[in-house]
Amino acid sequence: CKMVCEKPPECEDQKPTLPPAGDDEMVGSRGAAGFGSGKWSAGEWGKCSTACGTGTRSREVKCASGYDQDCPASQKPKTSESCSEHTGCQWAPGPWSKCSGLCSEGTQTRKVDCAGPVCSQEKPATEQKCVHDAKECHECGAIVYGGPNFDGWSLQFEPGKYSNSDMEIKGAKCDDI
Repeated sequence: CKMVCEKPPECEDQKPTLPPAGDDEMVGSRGAAGFGSGKWSAGEWGKCSTACGTGTRSREVKCASGYDQDCPASQKPKTSESCSEHTGCQWAPGPWSKCSGLCSEGTQTRKVDCAGPVCSQEKPATEQKCVHDAKECHECGAIVYGGPNFDGWSLQFEPGKYSNSDMEIKGAKCDDI
């Protein structure tokens, strides 16, 4: 197929701005839409770039004619936007503190933070019961039933159960019992 172009009679002295099409080139039309009068087509939004916090998501936006220059650039929909996702936010528990009980039942605490703005799962415990069961708890101990003095001692003890470390704080040693 060949196309023959003629110059309009009133434009005899002007030269064409585009060279004529060669034998191996096709000349065609993009229809009657005209430059800048096409419609934009926007695809579905993709997933957020993060599973915990603020990220971005994108989509494909094309001119319906297949040529972006056929659609008004000022009306082109956004191809990306910020997004917020919280499904992947996890709790970050810290280490347990030392047991508050000395050779007895006590409590331990820990800090538990959300690794994002919102955590959807149940928050792990921040406090638990514990028993301080160290070696010194089993080495030696005394139970005082009577008055404040051990027989023959000048040390003062109230009635109760004392571990080795409790006794050492008061100045007594297991060897003294």
